[in-house]
Amino acid sequence: MVKPTWSFIFGALLGITALLSPPSCLATTPQVAAKADFALALKADGTVWSWGNDNYGQLGQGRQLFSSVPGRVAGFVGAKRVVSSPSHVLASSQTGELWAWGRNSSGQLGDGTRTDRGTPVKLENLAGASDFAVGNRHSLALMPDGTVRAWGANENGQLGDGTQVDRLRATTVLRLTQVVALAGSNAHSMALRSDGTVWAWGDNSKGQLGNRSTTSSVSPLQVPGLAGVTAIAANGYYGDHSVALLKDGSVWAWGDNSFGQIGDGTTNARFTPTKVTGLPEITAISAMGSHTLALDNTGAVWIWGAWWGTTMGSGYAQVPKKVVGAANAVKVVAGVTFNMLQLADGSVQSWGENYLGELGDGTTQANGLPHAMLGMTNIVDFSAGRENGVAVTSDGSLLVWGSD
Repeated sequence: MVKPTWSFIFGALLGITALLSPPSCLATTPQVAAKADFALALKADGTVWSWGNDNYGQLGQGRQLFSSVPGRVAGFVGAKRVVSSPSHVLASSQTGELWAWGRNSSGQLGDGTRTDRGTPVKLENLAGASDFAVGNRHSLALMPDGTVRAWGANENGQLGDGTQVDRLRATTVLRLTQVVALAGSNAHSMALRSDGTVWAWGDNSKGQLGNRSTTSSVSPLQVPGLAGVTAIAANGYYGDHSVALLKDGSVWAWGDNSFGQIGDGTTNARFTPTKVTGLPEITAISAMGSHTLALDNTGAVWIWGAWWGTTMGSGYAQVPKKVVGAANAVKVVAGVTFNMLQLADGSVQSWGENYLGELGDGTTQANGLPHAMLGMTNIVDFSAGRENGVAVTSDGSLLVWGSD
């Protein structure tokens, strides 16, 4: 098996003192994603590769303990896009089908069961989904007509169907149309409509719905005070905060702020959207693991919120910090214990913890310096979970690595 050319750690998560050197072999990688301790990559040939933790089968390789180097996801070719929670994965094919694998305790795979899946299963009645997202134990799909379908855990109303009943197959989110993008969090969901408004539903115990209350909602509510939004992000594991990027390049956040993940210089929870301080014009955002990442219009990367096990010790940054050496980045993805970025040359780098091989560098040693994986080329998309990863290659196949 080839060694990866990109790696993860959650140590030195802020990356403030680390110099990133561009990798040489992770070329043509237009999309990345990171969650907790596993990761995924989509190559230009349409294959998907994964590495890291595989305790629920989220590597899609047929169940193992973990893999510190990328392996190809079994039985899946022609992949177009991948997203992951800390323990389950959704992937779309170039023919419009939606596939899922990993943990299924609450029906988050949408196959009508609660059985974990170590290899991809094709989902019914979700073909043609133009966007999809995952929360901790639920999933969302944007249909071609602008409506949203959801399935999985629903104890806080995060499926938006007016109930608190788990759904093992997709159900329609109430009163939500003209949607263009989705975001899933621990137990709440968000949607961006074509008019630039943001809607949220589910758990609101920390103000993550942004509606000036802590009352949860089983159906979508508009987030007040936001207009001209172009992108949304939500923390899908713990931290329970929400983020929005506006067309003027400003970033706004709300919800839990225990580790400074709102970026307003405090640790006070925010129940309405609050502007992140000290940022230049931003073009992309990502949130996970009680921290937030942002990409500015020069290709620099910014980070704020929690970090653990770094060369600086454990702690948090209440305002954005610039990641040293992260020049010419075109995409950023936050994981729970590691982060990833894609460079303009198509290569990918990451930094964070590596207990179960989530760095994909052939070791289980944490690394505080963002560094390239070995042998990974033609990557077009990738995502990260807790301790493993998945990649899609240009021929539509999948690679996986990390813990199983």
